[in-house]
Amino acid sequence: MRKLISLLILTFVMLTSTAAVIAESKGQQAVLIHLSSYTDNLHSASMALKVGHMLSKNDVSVTLFLDLEGVRLVDKNQPQNLQWGSGDSIEQLYLAYIKAGGGVLVCPHCAEAAGVIDLRESAVIASPDSLLMAVKNADKILDY
Repeated sequence: MRKLISLLILTFVMLTSTAAVIAESKGQQAVLIHLSSYTDNLHSASMALKVGHMLSKNDVSVTLFLDLEGVRLVDKNQPQNLQWGSGDSIEQLYLAYIKAGGGVLVCPHCAEAAGVIDLRESAVIASPDSLLMAVKNADKILDY
């Protein structure tokens, strides 16, 4: 019984702490960028990273959500020196986005189906709660 009460108290504290952090961060605009392509559409991957970088540099909280083929963007075993047009490589764009403070959530089902197990810097496999919060708290959602 004591364990149950302790667990309930801990859960309550965690939820109220999370709510407080979310409320504090709401002063900053939040944007979720959905990317479902990588090598099958380098133009989309390039644009998602460029726009995410631009927004992150301008005090916008940006989360890149990768699903379908987009999960390959954060696979360390995929080529990263690819580029679309005459611009920077996907690797350069990704690192600039991360350096500017951008976050990356990866669909767990898509990553598993694509065999993605070794993630690049700053990419995390999304939990149901982290994905829910990213979508729920987004002021805008961009789709590439």
